Amino acid sequence: MKRLFGLFLLIILLPAGAVYAQDDCTADGVVASFADAVASGTVEDWARGYDEGDCPANIKVGARTLAMAHITLSAEAIPFAAPTDPATLNPAFEADSGGVVENTYSLDPETGALTIAAGPKTNIWGNTASLVTYPLTGDFEAVVNVAFDPVIGAVHKVAGLCVRPAGNPATWLRISMNNGEQIFFKASVNGEDVATKEIGYSERTAFLKIERSADLFTLLYSMDGSNWTRLQTYYQEMPDAVEVFFVVYATGEEGTSAEFRDFWVAAR
Repeated sequence: MKRLFGLFLLIILLPAGAVYAQDDCTADGVVASFADAVASGTVEDWARGYDEGDCPANIKVGARTLAMAHITLSAEAIPFAAPTDPATLNPAFEADSGGVVENTYSLDPETGALTIAAGPKTNIWGNTASLVTYPLTGDFEAVVNVAFDPVIGAVHKVAGLCVRPAGNPATWLRISMNNGEQIFFKASVNGEDVATKEIGYSERTAFLKIERSADLFTLLYSMDGSNWTRLQTYYQEMPDAVEVFFVVYATGEEGTSAEFRDFWVAAR
């Protein structure tokens, strides 16, 4: 359905011979045509140039929508369940309990959702968080829908999307839902907290996204999966091979859990 919607957008936005060109407005750093942006892997930069330039509103909206349609068409949905057994984790993923018995995961055979549970006194810093990893290489964007409903004001109950060098638990970037009150960015390098940013957010579901372009990472969130807000863009050296992972932990006396759905990955 998502791919069909994207194709529909491409059809209505690109009638025969139609292009968005720099001549239509003053745009910042955009290439001459959408086709060139696709070929060079700069579709989002192309759309952002129109959005930030002195352009009519219809051109800004059209450029953003066209970029979204292209990304949708090139994205791949990654099911959490194994193809032959909806109750078993897809072997492309790897679960890590951090050595904590209460850290578990489960799959809903009907919806395909992945629920990750974390026991009390667990923490990403001590490698006792409950997580599920997925390997990626090169530039990418990864999106997941998270449902998380902790007690408001609970101390450090966290569910989020992260990226780290493959096999290195001490260096990572994270965008997460924290304590039922915030969307949170955090960066760790060799176990040291190096950057933090937060924004108030009280919804119980959120789409979280990480985009990689070489060593530049952009972390975004959305309530509907279409309208995105950038929380942070951060430069962090990482090797070509990384792990995207879903993390849940609770540093207090009570554990917690979160549900993950609709995991999408697209090469950039």
